[in-house]
Amino acid sequence: MGRDRDETAFVFGPEGPVAKRPRRWPWVVLLLLALAASGVGAWLYLQRNEAPKWLKGSGLAPKPAPTVVYKWRDAQGAWHVTDAPPPEGTSFERLEYAHDQNVLPLPPQLQRKQ
Repeated sequence: MGRDRDETAFVFGPEGPVAKRPRRWPWVVLLLLALAASGVGAWLYLQRNEAPKWLKGSGLAPKPAPTVVYKWRDAQGAWHVTDAPPPEGTSFERLEYAHDQNVLPLPPQLQRKQ
């Protein structure tokens, strides 16, 4: 004679044994939270350059990759600024610029007078 495998536990209370089933909803809630967090993480990873407005002000917003340029002078003395490294044996300067920063100086008419 087999017994039905039921996960019912009995707790003895003042009136006698009371059937008590285990709670499963905390695991469901944790699973849903984990799925939501992984979904948000995947969306942020795939939309790196387009963070929403509410996220841009926080420290969680992904930073765009800097622009890298190479500044070098050729044998004739002409300056070159390129996105690819110069030929081997040429001395160069590697410069990184952020997309959200101005790299040009302000014109005199826009500078603050002290």
